[in-house]
Amino acid sequence: WELEVAGLGSDPRISLEGFNKGGVQLRCSSSGWYPKPQAQWKDHKGQCLSPETETIVQDAQGLFNLEISVLVQGDVHSNVSCSIQNSLLLQKKEFTIQIA
Repeated sequence: WELEVAGLGSDPRISLEGFNKGGVQLRCSSSGWYPKPQAQWKDHKGQCLSPETETIVQDAQGLFNLEISVLVQGDVHSNVSCSIQNSLLLQKKEFTIQIA
């Protein structure tokens, strides 16, 4: 027998950090993941956006907390989504925000 433990973290939270370099700076955060999750930003077409920063830390209970930010430039009148995936459970949580 082999026991594998996994935890699906909290729903992603997106916050507007302000305007930077002619674009909109967004930050996505979530906590309580195990094992270490994979996070990514996508534009309204489903294309991956390169993150500005990504921080994943493990807390005292062994769970992973993350923050990932992106700078959205150009046509910002569209949807942007942050998705976080648990590779062991093959499940993800996603949050979409519309920038007007």
